[in-house]
Amino acid sequence: MRPLLAIILSVAVIGGLNLYMRHRGRQWVASPLTIENFATGVYALDLTFTFRAQRDAFALEDDPIVQVKFRGADVLLENKPVDAGEILHVEPIENIVAGHDEASGVNEFYYEILTGDTDTAIARCVRLRVFRDGQILAEQSAWSDPGEPVRGTLRLAVVDDDAAHDHQE
Repeated sequence: MRPLLAIILSVAVIGGLNLYMRHRGRQWVASPLTIENFATGVYALDLTFTFRAQRDAFALEDDPIVQVKFRGADVLLENKPVDAGEILHVEPIENIVAGHDEASGVNEFYYEILTGDTDTAIARCVRLRVFRDGQILAEQSAWSDPGEPVRGTLRLAVVDDDAAHDHQE
């Protein structure tokens, strides 16, 4: 009788835990309403490489060679090798947030570029430029540690008193 009771009790505990794990993520919580000022103009991003961007021997086939994220979404994914001197251009970049000071109008681009070489003696460089209506708004040269991918964050502060007022929920 005791072994049967132990089996029933363990099935109930494991089944209850399994049911909880399946349904715990289904609760939807409404996000608070936030009002953001989106900047006016057409924004674009350029990346220029001083090296051939490609996968190294340790990278997975599904890993992108060039990845740029803005506001949690990919704005650039490149799975083919990119030659030195080639410029990757992304236009338009949407949802650039403007503010009345540098604290409220900061936007961040996260980038990661595979260098294809595990040589620990050579650092690599990528030049990133952000344009607004064809004019350079920000420029940054990003260096890798030797033997590592080029990765980092480009912070862009947009101060725009004439920003279009859009609402995002």
